Amino acid sequence: MQAFFNLSNGLERLIKLIYLIDHALEHGGTYPSQGQLKSDLGHDLAKLFDKAVAIRARRSDAGATFRFELVDEVLDRRIIGVLADFAERFGRYYNLDYLVGSTKIGKDPLAAWHTQVSDYLAKDYPKRLRVKDEVWASDVEDMLGGSSSVIQHTEDGQPIRNVSDSAMYTRKGEWIQKQATFHSAKARL
Repeated sequence: MQAFFNLSNGLERLIKLIYLIDHALEHGGTYPSQGQLKSDLGHDLAKLFDKAVAIRARRSDAGATFRFELVDEVLDRRIIGVLADFAERFGRYYNLDYLVGSTKIGKDPLAAWHTQVSDYLAKDYPKRLRVKDEVWASDVEDMLGGSSSVIQHTEDGQPIRNVSDSAMYTRKGEWIQKQATFHSAKARL
């Protein structure tokens, strides 16, 4: 949860800085008022992201050059959607809301990330790596399967019942995590 909290707050601040810098460039170095900032932007990450994309497009059309492009707009939208939903449902006080039993807490952000981001990235899990990981998972099953039991669930609640499936889920998850980290680390705005 802390990661979603930090990402959503950090992204909101980054986009608001983009807006402030753009405003200053367009208005002789002056920033908007606090009221204008609140009325123009709000806190909806999806809308804020759209504003940043629009600023980038306008500046690009005016001749500005940018070092990076959107890596994968579909993935960007999925990530923004999960973070926007988290920020809206949980907000700045998610940990306090949890402690007091708030009914505001809704969809689990880990499950949302799994279905919206991880599953999207998993479609590109390389066959060569998958085959290698399947061999490794089979070896782990051979070593531990007869003397171990597995009671595990995926982030979206699907059961994992054997050592081989658990090992494969771990390996695939590691690959997905690397891809998501790489994607998120690229400057996209």
